[in-house]
Amino acid sequence: MPCPSCDGNLYNDRSNFSKNQTLFPVFGLDGAPLWCIVQSMLCRKCKRRFDANSSAVLLKLPAYVALTYPVATKYAFPNRNCHLNENATKVFDHLMLTYTNGCQSPLVQHFNPKVMYSDTWPHKKEYWYTMIKDVEGRLGLFHYEKRIIHTLRKKHIDHTDALADLLNSIYYYCPQDFENLLTSLKTGTLSPTAKKHSADEINDLIGTKIFRDRYGKYLKKNLHKPETMRQKLDEWFCKYKVVSSDPINKPAGGRLDPLLHVSLFTPDTKSAVENCIEKAPFLSDPLPIKKMYDQIPPHPESKHGLVEYISKHGESKLEAFHDRMAHFGNCGVGDSLADNLNLAGTARHNLSVRHKRSLIVKEDTRCENTADDTSFSLTSRLKERKKIPAGWEMLEDVCVHNHGVLEVSTSRSTASSSNSSNNNTTVISTQLICLPTNGSLNPTLCRNCPARANRSGRSCR
Repeated sequence: MPCPSCDGNLYNDRSNFSKNQTLFPVFGLDGAPLWCIVQSMLCRKCKRRFDANSSAVLLKLPAYVALTYPVATKYAFPNRNCHLNENATKVFDHLMLTYTNGCQSPLVQHFNPKVMYSDTWPHKKEYWYTMIKDVEGRLGLFHYEKRIIHTLRKKHIDHTDALADLLNSIYYYCPQDFENLLTSLKTGTLSPTAKKHSADEINDLIGTKIFRDRYGKYLKKNLHKPETMRQKLDEWFCKYKVVSSDPINKPAGGRLDPLLHVSLFTPDTKSAVENCIEKAPFLSDPLPIKKMYDQIPPHPESKHGLVEYISKHGESKLEAFHDRMAHFGNCGVGDSLADNLNLAGTARHNLSVRHKRSLIVKEDTRCENTADDTSFSLTSRLKERKKIPAGWEMLEDVCVHNHGVLEVSTSRSTASSSNSSNNNTTVISTQLICLPTNGSLNPTLCRNCPARANRSGRSCR
């Protein structure tokens, strides 16, 4: 057995049971713990002592031998009183994330916002004025739309058309962006199969959720002026209501659903529309449209050449913080566990946002609200992006949430590259990283893998 720290060999000295009559527990989530007798091994050359179940020793063993110990290698810590089995660590991996917000704390002193967004503005504006001096408040667009949308009956036959008309009453797309998008759709450069959309197909697509989700990132939104927005909202309400109190001046243009025999509006719709008409002045953009968006240039290998826009319309992103287990925090659990569940979602969300914003290129990359003064030319940034496949740039799962795996992978790839002609990427892809065959992109550390791949259904790449 080779020594992990030198070129010597290890020999069996004693076990925890032969010396102290104790056993080593391996805890899991299903039933009683496993009790193990752990061999203590000593190096003949450097005289260092190693436990047989430590990660350094397990990595020296053949894969089929190391797999008999039911603990992931990266969690087989030395000099510990217990270990967690693989089922437990897989669950904890989603909750206990490594995160670098501590590195961002020096940037707080440079944070000097000019505009803040709230889902209830102008409610509690006095509080915000005392917290942030000379700040300009705005009502968040998402919650403004949601006040009306959640009062509509989704199963009504006119729901899709009414939703599209409602959004058109609040904002319109930048004409040049819309022209560029139509050109790409008709020439087929946006489709992976080079499909060219006809005018009728595009007309059916515009106004649908698919269009907004798929192509909204290529379009800047221009908000209507307050009085224009109020007029359009009033016209929209008259167009889809079924009964009118003033049929001469404001006739009802809506209808009952032919199958359900109900109107599109619920009893709460009228009050919601009136509230939005009243709050329309608080929705307008405080800055010119060009300053309300950050731009991500197209990938050098992109065929469509469309610029992607990231909106600066700041509002509460609490919904995006919800992680896969965040709702358990609402089930009467302890405060500490509830905080960990919600902060896990916050960490994943922030890492994804930082990954996406790292692609933004500006003439002057220094932001007045941060201490970052690093600047890169557009040409140099595009050269760096060319090394990354375009399909991987927008994948949130590419972000590394476990820096333990990243550190081990980086250190071993660096050591291997010094003795091999392969680059670090090749070393990692062939020796260290396992990708699940089900399409997930979450990497896991593996040991040498045909046996492991057959056991867990994973394949090394």
